[in-house]
Amino acid sequence: MADHDRLLRTIEARYGSLDKPRFDFVEVELRKDPYALLRERISRIAEVEDLTNVNDDVCFSYRIRGAEGVLWLRVSMVGPYFVLTRIVALGAHARFVDPGGLKEGFERQIFEMCVQEGLVPIDRETCERPIQMLMFKTEPERVRVFNALFTDADLLPWE
Repeated sequence: MADHDRLLRTIEARYGSLDKPRFDFVEVELRKDPYALLRERISRIAEVEDLTNVNDDVCFSYRIRGAEGVLWLRVSMVGPYFVLTRIVALGAHARFVDPGGLKEGFERQIFEMCVQEGLVPIDRETCERPIQMLMFKTEPERVRVFNALFTDADLLPWE
């Protein structure tokens, strides 16, 4: 799991400021496509669809459809961090995939591929921690680490 102080330093360094954050790094990361090999590896066992929303996301957002269901993998552009959620039903909320609870199967395979890529899982507690940062869509008092690392959405996917 990620060290909280290091995580906050990474967030601030990437945005340049928490009061007046810059988002220019998103376009640069999209052009680089640093996780093309990860997507390729995952596509050997499941269907991968890139759903990155350039208007709201600061992450690469992949829907992964496999024999055991549908997962949503978010890989941050802010730093080497990821979260995995299981889609319960289309248009419905997702279930947070707890890295500590993985035993075997599809979720574990995806999780292990991410770790092998050098990515660090972010747990639910860390995702839900408030952070003093300005975003475009999320009210300042509702911004959490998840928003800073992954997407500017007022509700977390599992809420």
